[in-house]
Amino acid sequence: MTDRSGDALDLQVIINTGHFSLKQETEHDAHVQVKHILRHVASMLTRVEIHFHDVDGPKHGVDKRVLIEGRIRGKDPVVAENDARDWHAAIKGAAEKLERVLQHQLGKLEDKRR
Repeated sequence: MTDRSGDALDLQVIINTGHFSLKQETEHDAHVQVKHILRHVASMLTRVEIHFHDVDGPKHGVDKRVLIEGRIRGKDPVVAENDARDWHAAIKGAAEKLERVLQHQLGKLEDKRR
């Protein structure tokens, strides 16, 4: 199934947590947010890898780090990361940063074609 804005629903999203487990709803939230935020640039991506890091473990504070790597067809990967107090905010922030970088890359590619 694909949506009309590109291949966002078919975009391969890989979750990497390292040495800890995420709740199933957090993984689902990551898939949904990333596919939604990157829907306009999904056709230029081969896959997205989301890396979760719990910086301070059980301590409180801004200790959730999400790094998202976008694999662009025929280009070097693009990376964005965000730190936040909770996973939802960290995912959203990293995905929005990556989307801005990819939009910029897309603009550069279109300028070269002119």
